[in-house]
Amino acid sequence: MERKHRRELAQQYQERTLVGGVCAIVNTVNGRRLVVSATEIERLRNLFDFSVSTGRFSYLELQSDAKVHGMQSFRFEVLETLEKKELQSLQQFKEDIEILTDLWKAKYDPDVLY
Repeated sequence: MERKHRRELAQQYQERTLVGGVCAIVNTVNGRRLVVSATEIERLRNLFDFSVSTGRFSYLELQSDAKVHGMQSFRFEVLETLEKKELQSLQQFKEDIEILTDLWKAKYDPDVLY
């Protein structure tokens, strides 16, 4: 019974709807931001929350500002989400997210980007 249950859980995981997107980690003190993206947006949020709780960013670009201003001076913003279509391949989904990321990066003044 336990093996069957694990197989069912694995199948549910594989059949879940992927929600990816573009996010920004914003330094609320100086206004600079790091635009990041992923095929699973919740992973980015979890990584940010973990970084804040441990006091160390996984993103090297942010570490010097975190030392100066503290971890609490950063916030996580979801800029745009994108749901993977049923017939869309993972590669196509990644390409769509990359295009979306480039569009968001183009919206900001280069001086405010990490």
